Amino acid sequence: MPTLPRRSVVADALHDFAETGGATHFGTLKLGLIGRSRIDLHRELLRPLAVVIRTYGYARSDLPKRATLEAEHLPFLVGVIERNDRAGSLDPHLHYFIRLRPNEEPLYRGFLRSRFGRDCTKGAASLPAFTHPEGTPAEMRQFLIPTAVSVLARPTRPLIKRPDATPTFDLQPLRSDWRRATSYSVKQSRTPDIITHLELLTL
Repeated sequence: MPTLPRRSVVADALHDFAETGGATHFGTLKLGLIGRSRIDLHRELLRPLAVVIRTYGYARSDLPKRATLEAEHLPFLVGVIERNDRAGSLDPHLHYFIRLRPNEEPLYRGFLRSRFGRDCTKGAASLPAFTHPEGTPAEMRQFLIPTAVSVLARPTRPLIKRPDATPTFDLQPLRSDWRRATSYSVKQSRTPDIITHLELLTL
């Protein structure tokens, strides 16, 4: 099978990128599209996910909405996109590695729960997730206690507004054997290409 060597090469490159970038977590962002047989991955997957990551960049850096977002405001991120699930059904998603600051995971998880979709991480109910109240000025966040976001909560201000989408995500810390995650990331990719936060910044 001619694609297998390429998958192996991409998996190795993905691991090297993630390791060099100091990745701390592995995650998946799924749009959960239903009733579709075809999709434009760039327009219908990457662009919406770019909005999600850029919006988080503003939140994590306490930037006002009109400020210019720079690469330094985003967390390091590297991953690959897949069109289908293991059964071959259309299931567009992004597998990615991300570098979060110490104690940043609850804020990122809270952001995803409140702005993206359902948390499908194993044991999600016991994982802390926080966000700042809607409308809180960036300059005031450091003085306020964030609000807990339940695993049962639905996004209050969803960034994915398609009626045919039910977004879900998974986020977990990297373990000692995390090289397996890179192979898993490219399992269904016919011609996997590596995506980074730099591409998402400009999409």
